[in-house]
Amino acid sequence: MIPAQPQKTRSHSVGRLTTHVLDTANGEPGTGIAVTVYRLDGARRQVAHTPTNDDSRCDQPLLERAALETSRRKICALKV
Repeated sequence: MIPAQPQKTRSHSVGRLTTHVLDTANGEPGTGIAVTVYRLDGARRQVAHTPTNDDSRCDQPLLERAALETSRRKICALKV
């Protein structure tokens, strides 16, 4: 008889937050767009900032693993 294994539970999400920015005004990829993520729990604070690449995506996830705990966030994209 095989002993029962304890169930593993997750204390947080293991996903990631990514983005794909399109310049709809010009009908082209949104290259060089500054993407900033703010956490809005209490005082607003910046938790990520990176530009989009030539494929209009960020090279790395904006947030991942424990940084994805439940909270309110705002994503801003600004063409520079």
